[in-house]
Amino acid sequence: GVVVLQGEDEIACANMAVGASFAGARAMVGTSGGGFALMTETVSMVGMSETPVVFFIAQRVGPSTGMPTWTEQGDLFQVLGAGQGEFPRIIVAPGTGEEAVYWAAEALNLAEEFQVPVFLLSDKFLSESDHTYGNVFDKIEIRRGKLVLDAPALPPHQRFPRYAYTEDGISPRTIPGVKGGEHVATSYTHREDSFTSEDF
Repeated sequence: GVVVLQGEDEIACANMAVGASFAGARAMVGTSGGGFALMTETVSMVGMSETPVVFFIAQRVGPSTGMPTWTEQGDLFQVLGAGQGEFPRIIVAPGTGEEAVYWAAEALNLAEEFQVPVFLLSDKFLSESDHTYGNVFDKIEIRRGKLVLDAPALPPHQRFPRYAYTEDGISPRTIPGVKGGEHVATSYTHREDSFTSEDF
Protein backbone atom coordinates (compact mmCIF):
# COMPACT_ATOMS: atom_id res chain seq x y z
CA GLY A 1 0.00 0.00 0.00
CA VAL A 2 3.00 2.32 -0.25
CA VAL A 3 4.37 3.96 -3.40
CA VAL A 4 7.96 5.25 -3.39
CA LEU A 5 9.14 7.50 -6.23
CA GLN A 6 12.51 9.18 -6.72
CA GLY A 7 11.98 12.24 -8.90
CA GLU A 8 14.57 14.13 -10.90
CA ASP A 9 15.10 16.90 -8.35
CA GLU A 10 13.82 18.32 -5.07
CA ILE A 11 11.44 20.80 -6.69
CA ALA A 12 9.76 18.06 -8.70
CA CYS A 13 9.58 15.74 -5.68
CA ALA A 14 7.95 18.37 -3.47
CA ASN A 15 5.35 19.20 -6.12
CA MET A 16 4.64 15.52 -6.79
CA ALA A 17 3.88 15.16 -3.07
CA VAL A 18 1.42 18.07 -3.32
CA GLY A 19 -0.27 16.43 -6.30
CA ALA A 20 -0.47 13.07 -4.53
CA SER A 21 -2.01 14.70 -1.46
CA PHE A 22 -4.49 16.69 -3.56
CA ALA A 23 -5.51 13.40 -5.19
CA GLY A 24 -6.21 11.85 -1.78
CA ALA A 25 -3.00 9.97 -0.93
CA ARG A 26 -1.07 10.58 2.27
CA ALA A 27 2.13 12.23 1.08
CA MET A 28 5.61 12.65 2.51
CA VAL A 29 8.71 13.94 0.75
CA GLY A 30 12.27 13.59 2.02
CA THR A 31 15.45 15.59 1.56
CA SER A 32 18.44 17.06 3.33
CA GLY A 33 20.07 20.45 3.74
CA GLY A 34 20.25 22.40 0.50
CA GLY A 35 17.65 20.13 -1.09
CA PHE A 36 15.06 21.50 1.30
CA ALA A 37 15.96 25.06 0.29
CA LEU A 38 14.70 24.15 -3.21
CA MET A 39 11.39 23.00 -1.74
CA THR A 40 10.50 26.22 0.07
CA GLU A 41 8.30 27.69 -2.67
CA THR A 42 6.27 24.49 -2.55
CA VAL A 43 6.10 24.78 1.24
CA SER A 44 4.43 28.18 0.78
CA MET A 45 1.98 26.75 -1.74
CA VAL A 46 1.09 23.98 0.73
CA GLY A 47 0.51 26.64 3.39
CA MET A 48 -1.78 28.71 1.16
CA SER A 49 -3.69 25.84 -0.44
CA GLU A 50 -4.05 23.97 2.87
CA THR A 51 -2.79 20.77 1.28
CA PRO A 52 -1.53 18.18 3.79
CA VAL A 53 2.14 17.31 3.09
CA VAL A 54 4.92 16.04 5.37
CA PHE A 55 8.48 17.18 4.68
CA PHE A 56 11.16 14.84 6.08
CA ILE A 57 14.53 16.54 6.56
CA ALA A 58 17.58 14.42 7.46
CA GLN A 59 19.97 17.11 8.69
CA ARG A 60 23.65 17.11 7.77
CA VAL A 61 26.52 19.54 8.19
CA GLY A 62 26.14 22.87 6.36
CA PRO A 63 26.29 25.55 5.16
CA SER A 64 25.55 24.64 1.55
CA THR A 65 26.36 20.99 0.88
CA GLY A 66 28.91 21.28 3.69
CA MET A 67 30.05 17.83 4.72
CA PRO A 68 27.34 15.60 3.25
CA THR A 69 28.61 12.44 4.98
CA TRP A 70 28.41 13.88 8.51
CA THR A 71 25.43 14.50 10.78
CA GLU A 72 24.23 17.71 12.40
CA GLN A 73 21.07 19.24 13.85
CA GLY A 74 21.32 22.73 12.43
CA ASP A 75 18.27 23.20 10.20
CA LEU A 76 15.57 24.15 12.72
CA PHE A 77 15.58 27.83 11.79
CA GLN A 78 15.54 26.99 8.07
CA VAL A 79 12.43 24.86 8.59
CA LEU A 80 10.84 27.37 10.96
CA GLY A 81 11.13 30.19 8.40
CA ALA A 82 10.71 28.27 5.14
CA GLY A 83 8.40 29.92 2.64
CA GLN A 84 7.06 33.38 1.89
CA GLY A 85 4.79 35.10 4.38
CA GLU A 86 3.35 33.52 7.49
CA PHE A 87 1.22 30.40 7.79
CA PRO A 88 0.73 27.65 10.36
CA ARG A 89 3.15 24.72 10.41
CA ILE A 90 4.02 21.83 12.70
CA ILE A 91 7.57 20.67 13.44
CA VAL A 92 8.38 17.40 15.19
CA ALA A 93 11.85 16.02 15.98
CA PRO A 94 12.09 12.36 17.05
CA GLY A 95 15.16 11.31 19.01
CA THR A 96 15.15 7.51 18.63
CA GLY A 97 14.35 5.01 15.90
CA GLU A 98 11.11 4.03 17.60
CA GLU A 99 10.08 7.68 17.94
CA ALA A 100 10.94 8.21 14.26
CA VAL A 101 8.50 5.47 13.21
CA TYR A 102 5.75 6.74 15.52
CA TRP A 103 6.19 10.43 14.59
CA ALA A 104 6.33 9.69 10.87
CA ALA A 105 2.83 8.20 11.16
CA GLU A 106 1.67 10.94 13.51
CA ALA A 107 3.05 13.63 11.16
CA LEU A 108 0.83 12.28 8.38
CA ASN A 109 -2.15 12.40 10.76
CA LEU A 110 -1.40 15.96 11.87
CA ALA A 111 -0.95 17.16 8.27
CA GLU A 112 -4.39 15.83 7.33
CA GLU A 113 -6.13 16.92 10.52
CA PHE A 114 -4.86 20.51 10.37
CA GLN A 115 -4.22 20.76 6.58
CA VAL A 116 -0.80 22.34 7.10
CA PRO A 117 2.77 21.41 6.21
CA VAL A 118 4.36 19.19 8.84
CA PHE A 119 8.14 18.93 9.15
CA LEU A 120 9.80 15.80 10.49
CA LEU A 121 13.33 16.75 11.55
CA SER A 122 15.78 13.89 11.74
CA ASP A 123 19.53 13.85 11.24
CA LYS A 124 21.85 11.78 9.09
CA PHE A 125 22.95 9.55 11.98
CA LEU A 126 19.40 8.65 13.07
CA SER A 127 18.21 8.26 9.48
CA GLU A 128 20.97 5.81 8.52
CA SER A 129 21.06 3.76 11.73
CA ASP A 130 19.67 0.25 12.24
CA HIS A 131 16.97 -0.16 14.88
CA THR A 132 14.96 -2.93 16.47
CA TYR A 133 11.39 -1.88 17.22
CA GLY A 134 9.10 -2.95 20.02
CA ASN A 135 5.34 -2.54 19.78
CA VAL A 136 5.48 0.90 18.16
CA PHE A 137 3.14 -0.19 15.36
CA ASP A 138 0.44 -1.00 17.92
CA LYS A 139 0.43 2.68 18.94
CA ILE A 140 -0.17 3.95 15.40
CA GLU A 141 -3.62 4.93 14.19
CA ILE A 142 -4.71 6.59 10.96
CA ARG A 143 -6.73 9.81 11.16
CA ARG A 144 -7.80 11.49 7.90
CA GLY A 145 -9.18 14.74 9.35
CA LYS A 146 -12.07 16.47 7.57
CA LEU A 147 -11.80 14.50 4.34
CA VAL A 148 -15.23 14.58 2.62
CA LEU A 149 -15.85 11.61 0.33
CA ASP A 150 -19.59 12.13 -0.10
CA ALA A 151 -20.60 15.77 -0.62
CA PRO A 152 -24.16 16.97 -1.30
CA ALA A 153 -24.96 17.84 -4.93
CA LEU A 154 -24.08 21.39 -5.92
CA PRO A 155 -26.47 23.81 -7.65
CA PRO A 156 -25.33 24.96 -11.11
CA HIS A 157 -22.38 27.39 -11.17
CA GLN A 158 -21.49 26.80 -7.54
CA ARG A 159 -18.37 25.33 -6.01
CA PHE A 160 -17.71 23.26 -2.91
CA PRO A 161 -16.75 25.62 -0.04
CA ARG A 162 -13.24 24.20 0.20
CA TYR A 163 -12.03 27.06 2.39
CA ALA A 164 -15.19 27.51 4.45
CA TYR A 165 -14.86 29.41 7.70
CA THR A 166 -15.47 26.94 10.51
CA GLU A 167 -15.57 27.16 14.28
CA ASP A 168 -12.32 25.21 14.65
CA GLY A 169 -10.60 26.99 11.75
CA ILE A 170 -10.24 23.84 9.64
CA SER A 171 -12.22 23.54 6.40
CA PRO A 172 -13.65 20.32 4.97
CA ARG A 173 -11.69 19.11 1.95
CA THR A 174 -12.54 16.87 -0.97
CA ILE A 175 -10.46 15.08 -3.56
CA PRO A 176 -10.94 14.84 -7.34
CA GLY A 177 -13.80 12.56 -8.29
CA VAL A 178 -16.00 13.35 -5.29
CA LYS A 179 -19.38 14.33 -6.68
CA GLY A 180 -20.35 17.71 -5.27
CA GLY A 181 -16.75 18.42 -4.28
CA GLU A 182 -15.81 20.56 -7.28
CA HIS A 183 -13.61 23.53 -6.41
CA VAL A 184 -10.62 25.50 -7.67
CA ALA A 185 -7.24 24.41 -6.32
CA THR A 186 -5.21 27.58 -6.02
CA SER A 187 -2.04 28.99 -4.53
CA TYR A 188 -3.58 32.49 -4.51
CA THR A 189 -5.48 34.17 -1.70
CA HIS A 190 -9.02 32.88 -2.02
CA ARG A 191 -12.59 33.15 -0.82
CA GLU A 192 -14.50 30.38 0.94
CA ASP A 193 -15.70 29.03 -2.42
CA SER A 194 -12.04 28.67 -3.57
CA PHE A 195 -12.10 31.48 -6.15
CA THR A 196 -9.14 33.83 -5.97
CA SER A 197 -9.46 37.20 -4.32
CA GLU A 198 -7.34 40.36 -4.22
CA ASP A 199 -9.48 41.89 -1.49
CA PHE A 200 -6.92 43.05 1.08
